[in-house]
Amino acid sequence: MTSDNMVEQRVKITRSESIGNIAWNTNNINDWTQASLQQLLNTGNYYTKTGEYSATGLTESAKQMIEEVTWNIGSSKLENTLSNNYYTNERGNNTPYSHPYTWTGKIALFYPSDYAYATSGSETYTRQNCLNSLVYNWEEEQDPTSYENCVLNDWLWDSQSYQHSLTSAWDGESDIIRITSYGDTRRNTTSTKVAIRPTLYLKQNFKIINGTGGKDDAYVIAETDKIFLE
Repeated sequence: MTSDNMVEQRVKITRSESIGNIAWNTNNINDWTQASLQQLLNTGNYYTKTGEYSATGLTESAKQMIEEVTWNIGSSKLENTLSNNYYTNERGNNTPYSHPYTWTGKIALFYPSDYAYATSGSETYTRQNCLNSLVYNWEEEQDPTSYENCVLNDWLWDSQSYQHSLTSAWDGESDIIRITSYGDTRRNTTSTKVAIRPTLYLKQNFKIINGTGGKDDAYVIAETDKIFLE
């Protein structure tokens, strides 16, 4: 949804590498509208490509491609949660201490449901099988089948790092949901520093025409006859 409440289809992309281990909110409150990370990504050094982000921050041409949209920031629980439950909760209005459940801006993080939907499954244990299993149990020790078939075939999973998601936990004011290096979802305090992968929507007139988004195969994004290589 755009900032003027118009529903439009847009391409959503997530940075393939983390920009570093960063706290979600240094004051330990899970309100994205006031979070220190939100400010870093949208008005701070990452957005302005200054300070420690002078090499990894956004270029001016990249900023021209990003759409300002309304993000759903409803809270979710962890236990007994399927992919579709995450999706529904993320778009609900249940938040701790009546925090806002929408936020309008350009850059955020991926949702737990994005992580779950990013799996391709396998020939013997299909993507739908993965979506029908509890993401909370995708860790190898808890559900070896889901780990082998869902986690190992999920392009948002990082075997080396825990990752913050955009979604807060609904039963406390200091916790948000993270993706672990083991492949499951767990809670995290907002002040904990883990991997951050900025996520955004492209403006409607920009399209990905080539590349996979990997470190050695960057996206090629085009606007009519213009091509930007970032």
